[in-house]
Amino acid sequence: MEETIPDVTVYRLDNAINVLEKKGIKFKLKKTVSPFSRPVGDTIISQEKYRVVKQVKLEDTIIELTIVLTE
Repeated sequence: MEETIPDVTVYRLDNAINVLEKKGIKFKLKKTVSPFSRPVGDTIISQEKYRVVKQVKLEDTIIELTIVLTE
């Protein structure tokens, strides 16, 4: 029986990563940023400040998470 991929939409990125890694699910990240919250320069931003806004299954064992900066 194939294990289902958990829905991590609206999770904070750090929490989503923990859930997926515990299940052994591979993922890719795709960033999207609101024009109102664009960071200036090469600022390092914590995973806690991102939210998953979309999740797409690419292959049987890989999903793509679209994430957005929330602050």
